[in-house]
Amino acid sequence: TNLISNAIVHSQSGSKIEIEINSAGPAILTVSNPVESTIADPQKLLEPFVKGTSHRGDKTGSGLGLAIAKNNLEALRYDLGVECKDNKFIAKISK
Repeated sequence: TNLISNAIVHSQSGSKIEIEINSAGPAILTVSNPVESTIADPQKLLEPFVKGTSHRGDKTGSGLGLAIAKNNLEALRYDLGVECKDNKFIAKISK
């Protein structure tokens, strides 16, 4: 739920949030932003206290959300990977 709440809270107005769950592959959360996002190295967002640029202009959040989600998933033997492409932030949960 942390990934979903982060997607809602930190996406700009007009963003589209999609969740794809497939038994044969990774679970995928995709946030499509109406304007280009600039995140040079999305993997850094998985580190504690690293925050992306919020297009909503708010300064909320500690930069721990994705790091906590990653640690929780690793405890369950899952991997969390993130990428940014074509104005989309994509988080993949895989075994």
